[in-house]
Formats: sequence, structure tokens, C-alpha cells
Amino acid sequence: MIDRLGNKDNSIGELTPRIFDAKGAFDKGQITLRGESYIIKLPEGEKEIAPDHFYDLLPATMFGLNQALVRAESGVKLREFFQHELTKFGTSMEENRGNTFGVFVYYPRDEELVHFAPRRLHKLALLACNSSLLMDVERKLDYDQIRNIFDQVVPAIAGLSVGSNIGWSIIENIRPNAIKVSDPALFKLTNANRIVGLGYRDLVMAGNKADSSAVYLYGLREKREVFTANILAQDPFMNIFSYKGIDGGNVGRFLAGGAAEPKATIVIDVCDSLDVKMQLAQEARKQGIRLLRFSDAGSTVRVDIRPFDTNPTAPLAYGISDEDLNDLFIKAGTSETGFYDFAAGLIGKDFLTRGDEFGDLITGKISKHYSSVPQIGSTALMTGGIAGEIVARMALGFRYPERFVMDPVNLKFESWGEPV
Repeated sequence: MIDRLGNKDNSIGELTPRIFDAKGAFDKGQITLRGESYIIKLPEGEKEIAPDHFYDLLPATMFGLNQALVRAESGVKLREFFQHELTKFGTSMEENRGNTFGVFVYYPRDEELVHFAPRRLHKLALLACNSSLLMDVERKLDYDQIRNIFDQVVPAIAGLSVGSNIGWSIIENIRPNAIKVSDPALFKLTNANRIVGLGYRDLVMAGNKADSSAVYLYGLREKREVFTANILAQDPFMNIFSYKGIDGGNVGRFLAGGAAEPKATIVIDVCDSLDVKMQLAQEARKQGIRLLRFSDAGSTVRVDIRPFDTNPTAPLAYGISDEDLNDLFIKAGTSETGFYDFAAGLIGKDFLTRGDEFGDLITGKISKHYSSVPQIGSTALMTGGIAGEIVARMALGFRYPERFVMDPVNLKFESWGEPV
């Protein structure tokens, strides 16, 4: 049995999937059949999994790969590997309904057992349709070489509202071996306008009711818990390191890792806290890790790149000195105007002067009925998509300007700074 999920300073250990090699588990008696139910031997005791709590993902995996992998010369290595595995799968199906092929994954929170294909096949199925759309700049690397690069990427994402879209996009594009996430907040229904598929199971725990002692927050789920559970339901082999917020005491570990936790290779700032934004940038520079700052401002997506990996003396934000930025930071908490002055120092002030709805809402030309920074779902999704592509291509050697803005309202792309 392998415990794959890495968690730090958190309360979501019950999400940790327990992975059993199928053949080894049956040979050792860790998993047996009792009628139509599976019996699992766990350290805490025997668990019976009834048929309505068992899911067999093998047919969806093998059928999908058989259709997706080409038989032509360009795909021969992967096809030959799959044909070998397909033969083993067929033999196992004939002998014991496939029970000795792949892995069994037990999800303790939901008390469910899922039959997955072996790790490499499972990851291959999740990446097969990406084909050769993500290649190095010179297009010289083969599939295995690119795969090795992507395996080593360790994104550290602070903020899991728009950040959850970014996390999904990165994972869907490159399937790294590990990812780090942080967010102290709870999900609310008002988050659903910018996160795809957010349902009642993601928002609240079953069986909880508000009462006079619990006020109205009782039973709401943490954003990091929901993100982690949904990722692991699709890919139990992913190593997720989850932090319940970042502060001066743990920001160093969030980036540097330690023991079994890897060091971040790229930091992604999409958090709301101004304190955390400053701490992340300062720590990323200290550790020499590239930082990407994403902002969805109305209909525009803003991307700021701090190349601390190649320039250890780069300022915390583009186009402003650290001293001036720190002065704005000190004043940010004093008023709404101070907040947006700091935001302008951090990501550029043109978001206030573009003449779109967002800038006019912030400057008071349009009245607003919502207290927080306004956001729309299409931009949040676009931000996620752009982030996933940029992280993948940067790992492959592509370079981008230090700041750029995509504006679909005016069909504009604007950039500042040198490619880094």
C-alpha cells in the first residue's frame, strides 16, 4: 500500500487515497472478493466495499487509449507499449475479471474503491489527446524527454478561486508529479460564477445544519479541500501539498519544501491577501524561483512575470522600485483608494484607464452592488487557460514579456518589458 498524498499543516488527511498494486494485493490477501463485494484489509480494520461503492475505470482507460494512440510510425513506441499492456489486461480479464491488472485505490472519506489502470497508462490516457501540441522551442525533444521535463515542474499556487482554474489547466496540460496549493478560505455559492462545475458536494458537508451556536458558516468546505479531492478523484497518483494559508512563518517552507516535499519550481500568485502577495514575491526572490502574477480585471487577463530565477535582483513588481511599492503597500489598508493604488503599483495602472466597465466600476463612474473586486467567469476561465499554457511553455524554453495584457473587448494584446 502506498500513501501518495503529501499534506502539511492541514486537516484534510482523510482525502489521502490508499493505492494497492492489484496483483500484489490479491496475492497477499490485502484485497479479496466476498460475493460481489471487495474486502480490503486496512490498518484500522477490514472494510467491505459493496458494488454501489466500487468503480471500474479500466474499460474507459483502455478503450480510450486504443482509439487515441496512432498505429503509424510517429507513435510506434507508445503504441507498442500499450499493445503489450493491452495483452496483459486481456489475460487478466479472462482469468479474474481484470482484478490482477492495474491498481485499486481506496478513498477513505467516501469509502469508495476505484480500479485504475497502472500509473503510466493512466497518465498517458490523461495526456494522449494533447498529442504533440506542447513541444520545446526547437522541436527537437521526443515525447519521453518532454515528459521528463514536465514531471519535474512543481507549481506553487497561492489562492484557489481563479487559482483552481489555473491548477486544473496546468494539470490537464502537463500532469506534473507534484503541486502545492494554499488558501485559507471557505467556498461560498458566490464563487460559482468563476469556477466550473462547483456543486453542492463541493460547497457544504452532508448532514450539517446551521444553528444558533454555529452561526451560518457551519458545514462550508475549504477551497483547498475541494480542489484536492477533485484532483485526486481523477488522478490518485498526483502528490498534492496543501497549506491552510500562507504567512511569514510558513512561506519559506511553502516554496522550499523539505523532507519528502519538493521545492517549488514556479510560484503562481492569484491570492487576495496583499500581505501574502508581498511575502510570496520577497521569498520567491530570496529562493531564486520565478513568480507569475495573474490578475483578471474585468474582461482583461493581466500577466506579470518576475524572473527571480535568472535575475536575483529583479524588483518585486515590474516598473516600480521596491521602496515605492512598499510605500503603497503601507497605505493600502487605509482606504479603498489606497488598495487600488497599491494594485496599480503591483500590476500597472492602466486597468483603471482602459475605459471598460471594470475601470469605471473601480473609479465610481458606474455604481456597483457587490462589495468585493468584481469578476466574471469567462475571464477567470481564460486566465486559467492562459496560465496553463504559459507554465507548460516556459518549462520548454519559451520566453514572454515581463508584463502583458489580453483584452478581448478591444481585441488588443499589449506587452511591456523584455522577454524573460
